[in-house]
Amino acid sequence: MNQMWLEALGKELKKVINTYQYPSLTSEIFTEDICDEWRSTLSGLPSSDEALKQVMTKQLHKSTIEEIEDAGQYLLFKVKLKHKGELYQVQLKLENLTWSIVSLHYIGNDTKKRLVWGINVALVFILLIGSWFMFQKWTEGAPAQTSLSTDDRSAAQNWDEKQFLNHIDDIQQAAKQHGYILMTEEEFNAALDDHAQQRIIAHLTENESEASEMEKTESEPQAGETKSPEEMVELAIQPGMTSPDIAAQLVEKGLARNEREVLQLFRKLGVDKNIRSGTYQIPSNATYMEIINILTSR
Repeated sequence: MNQMWLEALGKELKKVINTYQYPSLTSEIFTEDICDEWRSTLSGLPSSDEALKQVMTKQLHKSTIEEIEDAGQYLLFKVKLKHKGELYQVQLKLENLTWSIVSLHYIGNDTKKRLVWGINVALVFILLIGSWFMFQKWTEGAPAQTSLSTDDRSAAQNWDEKQFLNHIDDIQQAAKQHGYILMTEEEFNAALDDHAQQRIIAHLTENESEASEMEKTESEPQAGETKSPEEMVELAIQPGMTSPDIAAQLVEKGLARNEREVLQLFRKLGVDKNIRSGTYQIPSNATYMEIINILTSR
């Protein structure tokens, strides 16, 4: 698999599109038939097609890439989409600089839900222990009684329950003093989701961040040096030139490593017929996708 695609695995789709300058994925990817299909498969989707397109386009941008398959004339992206605690695999096709949806499959439940319930149970257990501790502390100063009638016991029990409710603020305060954070179930789920997502993103981008920092350090001018302006390379595309001719010229100008690599990328993205003749100014450090965008932008 291409090294560029290997680096994209596990990352958000939107981040990969921005990094490698792939064509933008917009709500136009959802046709009327796809809206109907997704509405019948996924729960809680808006009844309006326009609202559905906006919501699901944002979720696709946040989906993570699991696999990129080279199908010859196009690229097939398999991404994992999370919707209301359920996981789905979506297959997206990139052909002729255009995105399209191939399929949607259910793959299972989000296992983090079980973790959330487990932590909730643990927190309830801790609060119960804290309440018992406070109740014991409160009853230590009460005078001992040797015997109580049935009515007295009932009255005392009701009184104890009222006192427990009156001390709920003390219980919450004791929990905070011991470092516990009290929140609703909705707040806790949201915090856990954000924390888990941050850990995943931090783990996946750790190597990329280190490489970027190293590259930035190497590229910064030393004291007393002036930063040279970006070098531009002139590329002339004559009418009638073929893809091999253009690839050869890119290699000759130092903009590509080898002709075979350029021709494979032209074929996969289907941009051969979209390249316009003319004279172009291309940065010497431009990526392949940047070069393609420049040659097809007119």
